Amino acid sequence: MITTSTGNFQLPLPTKPGVVFCEVIHPDGSLNRSNRRVIEKIKHVYFLIEADPKDGLSSAILPTDFEHQTTLKWAIKSARLIVLWSCGLPYDPARVTAEMQTAIDNGDKVVILLIREKALEAWVRFAKAWAQPDARYLCLLTHPEAEPASVAA
Repeated sequence: MITTSTGNFQLPLPTKPGVVFCEVIHPDGSLNRSNRRVIEKIKHVYFLIEADPKDGLSSAILPTDFEHQTTLKWAIKSARLIVLWSCGLPYDPARVTAEMQTAIDNGDKVVILLIREKALEAWVRFAKAWAQPDARYLCLLTHPEAEPASVAA
């Protein structure tokens, strides 16, 4: 679940039974090689990359701020849908849900980048540098007064 100042957004589950795995990646966190290999075998995976400071006051977190670049690059390379989320609840939640639902039903891994809008350009460059050529991008639009999203505790 992703929590915003204006409500919660539930990640879509696959329409067919199956295990859904969600991994939250923080700037100071990492996954060792054996953990990454286990996750690669799971069909339905969401990666939530937490790059939005929790206090709301700190400067934007950039890709270079992540201590374990291997984990970050691996998550981006694994995804077929990359969602750039720099907002509160999406302006068009039905479309966002439909895009994620299609991806997860197809067995595609989904990366959701929770970022600050001022860091968007750096994250787009990073994603394009490391993503698979056939990766799709979804950049969320929001109401101007919405606050950034974060992962629910």
